[in-house]
Amino acid sequence: MKSNKKNGVTKETTRVYFGEFKEKDIKESFSKDMDEQTFLNAFRLLKTYEERKSVLELKNYELVGDDWEEKCGNDITKGDSTNFYFQTFTINKVGKVEKWVKRKSFESIKREILKNKNIIQHNPYVKFTVYDDKGNPQTFYKKK
Repeated sequence: MKSNKKNGVTKETTRVYFGEFKEKDIKESFSKDMDEQTFLNAFRLLKTYEERKSVLELKNYELVGDDWEEKCGNDITKGDSTNFYFQTFTINKVGKVEKWVKRKSFESIKREILKNKNIIQHNPYVKFTVYDDKGNPQTFYKKK
């Protein structure tokens, strides 16, 4: 393997930050508006299962079974996809893993779909009709 100096890296530094969280501050921070990725990383700081469960329910997460991915599917063109959901899990008091999901907003789903260069939001074709010799309508499409 090449060393970092040969790859153009002259100096590497690692910074580790430590901090103390008070339980009251953590619980109050979930009542404020925060984006989903921050929420998913932070709700694990709550100690008890009841606290995590109540916070997930406040953020409109739903408890689902193990077969929700099969029902949802992975193909975008067939409707809902597992990519349209935020996913997390908790471990309940009995030690069983519970899956929680929340559907993303339509705007974020739309951005995700339109990243594909083969998918566009508007129809690029104009429909027009020409009648044949027998008077039957024949439909054609012209690119705008």
